[in-house]
Amino acid sequence: LFSVTAGGLRAQDIVDRLGEAGVLALVFDEQVRAVTHYDVDREGIDKAIEILRKAVREAATPAS
Repeated sequence: LFSVTAGGLRAQDIVDRLGEAGVLALVFDEQVRAVTHYDVDREGIDKAIEILRKAVREAATPAS
């Protein structure tokens, strides 16, 4: 569970971007809730972290 409200980001925007990339997460009280399943390995976690980084960067960048 983590907050993304700094910088005006919205949890739903991040969750939507994660979902588009195949990473499941939920909005919970204006925070992002992400958990792993027992079959997710280290490589899967690393990939999800990279996708999250990209989603935050894209959500924080104003559209031109």
